Parts: sequence; structure tokens; C-alpha cells
Amino acid sequence: FAMSELVKVVGKWYDLPFKIEGTQQYNKSTSVFNNVTGICDDPAYVDPFVEIASSIKRSSGMQKILVNVQLAPSSVLCLTYPKNNTEDFPPGVYLDTSGAIGLNLFDTPNRAESSKAPVKKQEATIQGPIKLAQGNLSVVDEALIVRYP
Repeated sequence: FAMSELVKVVGKWYDLPFKIEGTQQYNKSTSVFNNVTGICDDPAYVDPFVEIASSIKRSSGMQKILVNVQLAPSSVLCLTYPKNNTEDFPPGVYLDTSGAIGLNLFDTPNRAESSKAPVKKQEATIQGPIKLAQGNLSVVDEALIVRYP
């Protein structure tokens, strides 16, 4: 993977923030979610993201460390790869991110400050370990999160 590849395809997601803004919000436990059904599951967005994210993960040299790549336009978690990660964990342990799709990072109290920080500072920040928003959908329930602006 090269940054030049990303630049060529970043336009594929250009309209995601416009589609996500104004979607209906709902509360689930202590988290705020946006209803992104029909947006963040659209193959026109998912397929190129999976191609790029899998390349990033594969070429990172951080197997078992970089366990998920995410895209959160307008601070709403929309695209994740892999959706269900079993390859970076021992047998029987997995990370299922499907329950986190739609999580509004800026409007969820325990995520807002650390999610806004990379945007304000224009640098990477680390958050965690934190309880994952998807709750009991995965055996892995805490993680360190690195956020980029």
C-alpha cells in the first residue's frame, strides 16, 4: 500500500459525510449511534475500503497489533476492516466490529474528548484501554485506540 493509492480512491468516500449528517441518532447503553443503514453497508463504499484497509493491515508489519482499520466520516464509525477478526487472536477469541457501526465518536461522552483531539491537534492520539462500544458481540472487549486526524 502506498499513500498515492489512497489519494487516487479517496474520492470514493467524498459524499459519505453529507449522507451521514442528519441521519437519526439513538442511544444504546452509554453510547450515541447514528442510523447509517443503507449508507455504510453500500458496496460502492465497502468494497474499495476493504481493498485498501486489507492492504494497509497486511503491509503494516503489525500483525496481532493492528487488528482493525476504521473510517469515521463526520465522526460516525462507518467502515471497518476486518468486520470480524479471528486471525489476530488465539483460537476462540475474536473481535466483531459490526455492533460499533454507526457509533458517533463526538457525541458519545466517553469517546468525545479523545476523538476530537486528533482533529484539533492535527496529530495522532492514543485512547485506552477502553470498553468497546459493540458490547458483548466480541470476546475482545477492551482496546487501545489510535486516532488520526
